[in-house]
Amino acid sequence: MKKHKKGFLQDILFVSLVVCILGIVIFFGTKVMNDVNTSYQTTSASNTSKLIFSDASSRMTPVFDSIFLIVFVLSLVGVIFALIVLRLSPVALILVIILVGFVLIPIAILGNMFNTVQNDTSIVATATGFSITSFLMDHFVLIIIGFIFIAMVVAYARP
Repeated sequence: MKKHKKGFLQDILFVSLVVCILGIVIFFGTKVMNDVNTSYQTTSASNTSKLIFSDASSRMTPVFDSIFLIVFVLSLVGVIFALIVLRLSPVALILVIILVGFVLIPIAILGNMFNTVQNDTSIVATATGFSITSFLMDHFVLIIIGFIFIAMVVAYARP
């Protein structure tokens, strides 16, 4: 952590980028696992190994959906804890409010990019199993706006 850090908007952009990329990687990873499982079930392997592989494939979606939620929430909590340490000047509040508008543009682009990937015909069947991830990313911009408001309260509401 930098000693003379002056803001939190770059942290929010970084967290948004990481969360979006993580969601896309999870979708594609699950799709690959499902395709490999489908191919594996047609091989001449033993029934026990087929059952184990099928079981692992079916458990992957809820596990990674929960992992996405945990990473999403802990990333936002980490930014809040970093803000507790910062001392921001109240004079910078006006500048921060203006910059928030510019920060929301790439966040909206990330949300739309994720939505495009999620609704792609080759991955839509896999994406339907991720109810938590789909909900969070469908409301990504609204969640980040609420988080920015909370972060501003934490950053500026000190004696």
